[in-house]
Amino acid sequence: AAGVSELASVPKAVSFDDGAKDGIEECADELMEGDFFGGWAEAANGRGQTSGEDGSEEAAFRAHAETLLLVLTHSAYQRALEAFERHETSQAVELLRKFLSAEVSPENLEKLASQFHVEVRPKGAVLFREGCQSSDFWLIAEGHCCVSTTSPGASF
Repeated sequence: AAGVSELASVPKAVSFDDGAKDGIEECADELMEGDFFGGWAEAANGRGQTSGEDGSEEAAFRAHAETLLLVLTHSAYQRALEAFERHETSQAVELLRKFLSAEVSPENLEKLASQFHVEVRPKGAVLFREGCQSSDFWLIAEGHCCVSTTSPGASF
């Protein structure tokens, strides 16, 4: 995985094209820079149910352009809470500062940022499926993602 210090060297993502959903039946929600998703983070995200009211649809988080993601595993989050180590993470700190409470101290932001790693996913990649276990927290640093749904029996 690329380091957080490599954020600046990643090419900018292409624009999201509202007219082209790449065969997706419905785009239920669009996720942009600063939005987050993932197994243990869903309760904090407040997105709630992403499938049909009767549970008949399956949802997936899909990249609609090359997407740069900061990924924090649950175990790394726990380690960060227990004992922080200082690292050079100024770019991640700036990104986290935009989206976390102003009550978080700069020192704690640096410590938390040091626990993230960078992932780049290509357009069309399924990042997360509803109902699947995930211990990762995903923060979109650059690019666009969409929560898409499909009919029963169909696949992404």
